[in-house]
Amino acid sequence: MSVPSDEKQGVFMRFVLGLYDMIVDGSIPGMVSAQQLAASYRTGYGSLEDAAYALLRWQNLKCAIDGFLTGLPGVMFLPATISFNVASTLAFHIQTVTSIAVLAGYDPRDETVKTLALICLTGESEHDALRGYGLVDVTSRCLIPWRIPRAFLLGRINYMVGAKLFTQFSSKSIIQLGRMVPLLGGLFGGTVDGFSSYIIGNVAIKTFFNHD
Repeated sequence: MSVPSDEKQGVFMRFVLGLYDMIVDGSIPGMVSAQQLAASYRTGYGSLEDAAYALLRWQNLKCAIDGFLTGLPGVMFLPATISFNVASTLAFHIQTVTSIAVLAGYDPRDETVKTLALICLTGESEHDALRGYGLVDVTSRCLIPWRIPRAFLLGRINYMVGAKLFTQFSSKSIIQLGRMVPLLGGLFGGTVDGFSSYIIGNVAIKTFFNHD
C-alpha cells in the first residue's frame, strides 16, 4: 500500500525539524552546534558579515566533498548513497543557515528565526516566499521585525515551506541519477551539492543581515 503524499510530507518535515533542533543543540556526533561554528568565525574578519561569507565558503567545500564522495560508488550503491546524501546535505544546509543567523545576532531557537531559516533552505528569500504564499504584500522588507501572530502565521508558513522542501528533496533523488556512473557521479554530486550550498547560504546572509 502506498503512503499518501501528505503523510510522507509530514514525516519528512518532522525529520527536518528534529534535525534542526539537534544541530542547534549540537547533539549530532561529529557536527558542532550552530553556536560553536559561529563562535569560531567571530574574530579575524573585517565584520560579522565577512565572517558569514567565510563560514559559507567552508560549508560549500564540505558539501561539495560530501557530494563527491557519495557519488563515487556509482549505480551499485545508488539508493543507499542518495538517502545518505539527502540527509547529510540537509544537515550541512541547516548548520550553515543557523550559524549565519547566530553571527547576525539571532537565536535559532526562536520560532520566527526558525521559520526564516526553513525558508532559506528552499533557496528563496523570505520576501519571495511569503509573497508566493500570499502572506505578505510587495512592500514588506523583512519578517524578523514583525509582531506576527505566532500560532497561526508561523504554522501556516512552516506548512508551506515543508511542502516546498519535500518537493525539492524528492526531486533531488531523481536528479541525482546523474550519480550512476562511478567517478563521474562523484563530480556530478559534488557540483550539485556545492552549488546548492552556495545558493542557500547567500540567501541566509541576505536574510539575516537584512539586505534587499
